[in-house]
Amino acid sequence: MDPVPVQPAVLPPPVAATTPGLLRTLVPQLVWEGVLLIGVIVVVAGMSVAHPGALTKGGGFAASAAYLGFMAAAFALSLRTATPNLAVAAVGAVCGYLFAKLVSGGTATVLAGLVAVLAAIGFGLVLALITGLTALPSWAVTLVGGFILQGALLAASLEGFALRSEPAGAGTFWLWLAVFAVVSIAGAVAFAVPAVRAALTRNRVEPGDVPNRFTPGKLVGAAVGLIGSSALAGFSGVLLTERAAYATPNIGNALLIYAAAAVFIGGVSPFGGRGGILGVVLGVLLIEGLVQWLLLAGAKSSTLYVVIGVIALVGLLVSWLLELIGRLTARAVS
Repeated sequence: MDPVPVQPAVLPPPVAATTPGLLRTLVPQLVWEGVLLIGVIVVVAGMSVAHPGALTKGGGFAASAAYLGFMAAAFALSLRTATPNLAVAAVGAVCGYLFAKLVSGGTATVLAGLVAVLAAIGFGLVLALITGLTALPSWAVTLVGGFILQGALLAASLEGFALRSEPAGAGTFWLWLAVFAVVSIAGAVAFAVPAVRAALTRNRVEPGDVPNRFTPGKLVGAAVGLIGSSALAGFSGVLLTERAAYATPNIGNALLIYAAAAVFIGGVSPFGGRGGILGVVLGVLLIEGLVQWLLLAGAKSSTLYVVIGVIALVGLLVSWLLELIGRLTARAVS
């Protein structure tokens, strides 16, 4: 009888062949975030030297960075899921106004904030259903939805009112700034996982795609992107109103371009999916540091808008370049 042939041992493929080269695809983003970190250090140090105590006096920096941070996190989430939410500023305004109305009517602060965020989630759900079920581009749906929301708010009241006699102190805003950083980094780490990114970015249009074709994956991505971003934007509006101690239908209108500048300069792709780890946090600190420095120097609003607009444009170019490098890197890895 012939001996039984011995099968050669089958060894698992090397790690490089089973992983998508995650670290290699992140390298360009991480390099850019290193540049951003240097920029943040320079801006914060320069502001502190030119205006001693600017970081701590009155709590202005912490409060502004906190509510800008949550608005930027909202916009970044919508971009990462390829469902850009242009209604985040309107959602923040409505939620801030609702929060103030409830508090002034005797509702506890925490409960009022919770109700405001739940209202934002409800609005986000409507946007997600329209976008996900029809596969319409989310920028168009949210642009119109935000306009309707802002109009409804103006119809409810054209005048603002004081929530308290003085703005809130710095105390909890440093905590909320830290919470924003944790939320932003955790979300970025989650989207760095290829499986998560693939599952939640089905709305990203690739060459050859049929953009208006419904798929369950698009509905899931729209739900995560639009509901999540609306909730974060609503909380940003609550923080802004709590800090200012004043509610107005027009509150936070400029926050969208500020948040967009922070997100784009942070390296989040406007095409969806791609983004770094610390970019949004560093972008918020850079934008807020520049804004505070310019305000302390007596700059006009027009100057701020031009500076922030230029940063947003530079950020778009950086995002485009990172997107291009990322595509080439992913192709080389595969």
